[in-house]
Amino acid sequence: MDIKKIIKNYEKANEERQGFSGMLTDAYRYCIPSRNGWTTQSKGARNDIIIYNSFPVSAVKTFASNILSMTTPNGLKFFDLKSKKSLTDINSTDEQKNTAVEEFNKQVSPISNAIFEYIVDSNWYISFHEALIDLSAGTAGILCTYSGDDDDPLKFESLNMAKMSFSESSKGIIDNVYQSVEDMNIDLAKATYPEATFPENKDSVSFLVATVYDEKKRNYHYMILDKGDYTIWMDIELNYNPFVIFRWSKLAGETWGRGIITDNIGTIKTTNLMKADVLTASQRVIAPPTIVHSNSIVNPSNTDFSPNSIITVRPVAGSSPITTLPFTGNLPFGIEVIDKENQQLNTELFNDPIGSVGQGQQTATEVSSRMQLYANKIGSPYSRLQRECLSRVINNVINILTTRGLIPKLPDNIKIAYSSPILHMQKQQDFQKTMQSIQSIAQIAGNNAQQAISMAVDLPKLSTWIPESLGADMSLFRTTDEVRAMMEQLQKVAQQQQTLQQLQQSNPALGTRPVTTGVQGVNPI
Repeated sequence: MDIKKIIKNYEKANEERQGFSGMLTDAYRYCIPSRNGWTTQSKGARNDIIIYNSFPVSAVKTFASNILSMTTPNGLKFFDLKSKKSLTDINSTDEQKNTAVEEFNKQVSPISNAIFEYIVDSNWYISFHEALIDLSAGTAGILCTYSGDDDDPLKFESLNMAKMSFSESSKGIIDNVYQSVEDMNIDLAKATYPEATFPENKDSVSFLVATVYDEKKRNYHYMILDKGDYTIWMDIELNYNPFVIFRWSKLAGETWGRGIITDNIGTIKTTNLMKADVLTASQRVIAPPTIVHSNSIVNPSNTDFSPNSIITVRPVAGSSPITTLPFTGNLPFGIEVIDKENQQLNTELFNDPIGSVGQGQQTATEVSSRMQLYANKIGSPYSRLQRECLSRVINNVINILTTRGLIPKLPDNIKIAYSSPILHMQKQQDFQKTMQSIQSIAQIAGNNAQQAISMAVDLPKLSTWIPESLGADMSLFRTTDEVRAMMEQLQKVAQQQQTLQQLQQSNPALGTRPVTTGVQGVNPI
């Protein structure tokens, strides 16, 4: 690798990071103070001193929890491994290929279950939730590495975005990533990066962790560089990028993302200032400053208007020697404005898909419509989250588990099929349209509804499509060809039964005898 080119790309990426630092500093200062690495603070220091309106802080945490439950719900499998050939390809006429695809999916299902169990046993949900908090400001990152223990092989770490720089590849994803590490204890550095060759004569080290994509070899160099003279202390070739950087949305020409918090930072700062004024005004109403008569000379620069203060003034004929400073502000109006702005932010953060609890009862249709609207609004950001984060994390996990021999090597024609709640809501629209179409056919046909449905709908394919659309475990259902074969066998048996009954009616001497289908578990009609 060309070390000079790597350093040049890092300096360019770091320059863009500095360009975003002002906007992100405000976003973290007012909404994510506990993860604010953009301002220099000592460890354990309070970062919420300037916060008067704490609603954005709690709203961001709710946003992260909601996105987590809608994308990778804790304990529920959110993906499957399947063949790249679609099971519901309407242009496909080769039933044998469809059967092969369904059988293939059944075979790889145990492997996808094993991968999911490894993810569940790791710290994925903790790290992903922390990263989603960062995502509200536009950009987040997760480090995915081998833990060093085959019993618990996966290790995830949410990244401090203030220490990250990166550049975008021609594919539109973050490929070259640089992490700045300052004054790490040498023993901790050796334990964290056992493959690196650190100097022996230092108590602490500062270095640059980088992943650089090699266009020729089509792999990644996982590197550690000395920040002084950029000497290479570690260089490992990997088939995946352990740094997974993802964004909420982005502007063309920019690498860093823009999030809901950065889009609303002006309103957030305004409501914070208004809340400070309301609190001060409330104190003055409860404990107003006191005006007293005095013969001394008043210095306006030393006059204190804070609650419970005493302001001395020259006596005026007919006035009381002791009185309170009158208050002329409109507290209810200020509180109402703050509440409305907070609720608007809550809506922007997708925290109220079905409205507040106190808004009254809603019908099932209204709740369903609201959830569909919620799915449509969040669909575009979820597509980016799926492409830039989830697919890369799962691929990293597969690479780690395969390298350690914990799962068999998968064929190249594998794709990741997601089954998160947000996708289920989107699939509900297709499911409802299909079922409404079938019901319309039945209503038009009247007494011949069953025959009309049989002629208009491919029932064997429908029997596979329904559980797949509802996100059921497909290993529990028969394949399309299995259902088709059983239905054909039942039709043959029904025809034989009808022919036998006609013969028996024409010749009673034949008696009666049972007709079987020849298929175990399937009775004749």
